[in-house]
Amino acid sequence: MVKVEDCLLEDVFLTCTSVAQFALLDENGDEVTEGGRSSLLTWNGGTVCDDSFGDNSAEAICRLMGFTRAITWRSGLFFTTLQSGLDIKMDDVSCEDFVFEHCTYRTDAHNCGHGEDVFLTCSGTIQPDDSDETPTSPDPHPCPDPDPCPEPATCPAPSVPECPDHPTCPVCPDPVVCPDPVVCPDPVVCPDPVVCPDPVVCL
Repeated sequence: MVKVEDCLLEDVFLTCTSVAQFALLDENGDEVTEGGRSSLLTWNGGTVCDDSFGDNSAEAICRLMGFTRAITWRSGLFFTTLQSGLDIKMDDVSCEDFVFEHCTYRTDAHNCGHGEDVFLTCSGTIQPDDSDETPTSPDPHPCPDPDPCPEPATCPAPSVPECPDHPTCPVCPDPVVCPDPVVCPDPVVCPDPVVCPDPVVCL
């Protein structure tokens, strides 16, 4: 029966280094990060022998280094001064596909000369790898995240009465309408004044 211990702040942080430390070098020994040029293939600072090396090996290694793909490869003594100062550190590289983890190789011995050093041409540009950054240890006493400020208060939307299923919804009465103002009649017309008859004339 496996006993499970209670652990507190005992998480393990692990930094791994790939077994394959490949690099392409120019004639001056500077690392090549731009594709399109034939460069000396190195592994852990030494050259790679062409025994068993093939197109799958070239493709797998270009991809492993961060290039897009392999264009071509060859072997020979082209950077004499540079190559003669390096050890041959990898031999018999054989890959069944384009994934380097599926390849086989030897690093303990070789039967090569520098005339068999691999020169590789990849395409694309090496993308930066952020995996080498040292992880930070967790804070043993992490502070809780601050409480977020509440959203500003919002007034509720005015309630709108919903109509029941059957009864008729109440309807507000029409506003009171004032009657038209009283219109006064035309002013009173007085009758003409009394006219006296002519005086009586005696005969």
